Amino acid sequence: MDENKIRRNTVLDKMLEDSDYELITLYYGEDITKEEADEIVEHLGEINEDWEIELFHGGQPLYPLLMSME
Repeated sequence: MDENKIRRNTVLDKMLEDSDYELITLYYGEDITKEEADEIVEHLGEINEDWEIELFHGGQPLYPLLMSME
């Protein structure tokens, strides 16, 4: 597995462990492909299959990924 994916997944795991969120919304930017964003959504679904996860192309140039958790 790609080292960046491992690092990203580890950060997501730590951020979201023991959380009681119901909705996670992701906006992926210029530096992430749709396929990479889909992989992130898939990983989030593996962490907690009860979450509703939305994915949008935000196109932001500075941040590869923006995430809102409710």
